[in-house]
Amino acid sequence: KELSRRIDGVFVPQSDDVEQRIYFVEVQFQPDDRIYERLITEAYLYLGQYRPDYRWRCVAIWAKSSLDGGIPLYYQEIAEIGLLKVVYLDQLPEGESLGLSLLRLVLVKEEQVSVELSLLERQLDAISNASLEREIVELIEKVLIYKFPRLSPEELAAMFGQQELEQTRFYQDVLQ
Repeated sequence: KELSRRIDGVFVPQSDDVEQRIYFVEVQFQPDDRIYERLITEAYLYLGQYRPDYRWRCVAIWAKSSLDGGIPLYYQEIAEIGLLKVVYLDQLPEGESLGLSLLRLVLVKEEQVSVELSLLERQLDAISNASLEREIVELIEKVLIYKFPRLSPEELAAMFGQQELEQTRFYQDVLQ
């Protein structure tokens, strides 16, 4: 049987700027001693098949650093030259970056959600593109729904803010 080939994400630049990179991403929330082999193998298979005119980088995202068994010796040079980056969500720096705040939301405990959401709300206020803001609000809502599936719509609204919740596609679909 042929091995299954899949990767969590392949992010290809949308411009012709050859200085941009293709990112190959694996996200792991449990121990996995083969993540680096799969990630790098899939990257090379993609590069060999599509022969893109872009630089590339692999990114392994772990929920917690304690889950990572370490980069195998035979891949350490790839990491040393910057082609393999490891990110631990439990070690994300505090900051005002919208992207980091969204990632922190994935790991935050229920009692800390309101703090993260208020930070995200301030960051959303700085976005001048209404369409992008709506998409980010829907992403936040999806994260909360998947993270806390037992919460009622009322509890979610209290956590998320009723006005923002009512503007999401999910809320409108449920309402209909």
